[in-house]
Amino acid sequence: MKHMHTLLIIAITLLFAASPLFAAITVVSVKGDALYSDGGAFKPLQKGMQLKEGTKIQTGAKSQAVLDIDGHIVTIKSFTLIKVYKNIAKKD
Repeated sequence: MKHMHTLLIIAITLLFAASPLFAAITVVSVKGDALYSDGGAFKPLQKGMQLKEGTKIQTGAKSQAVLDIDGHIVTIKSFTLIKVYKNIAKKD
């Protein structure tokens, strides 16, 4: 029984240790002109979209996009171009 308990603890630890590798990037809201590119041409960004690491997001005048990056809310203001990574957003 003790051996099973130890294996369970190890499995749970590995599960939580691996979770940052698969960070969820979700579009919470979009206002105005916000576009994204995952390697190709820029397309309109839409609420509810799931984005992958390396996606570029661009906002125009009087625009903003709000992202949930692995549980952290990030607001992208007007006239911004960023590239989104696992659990951080870096200016491009």
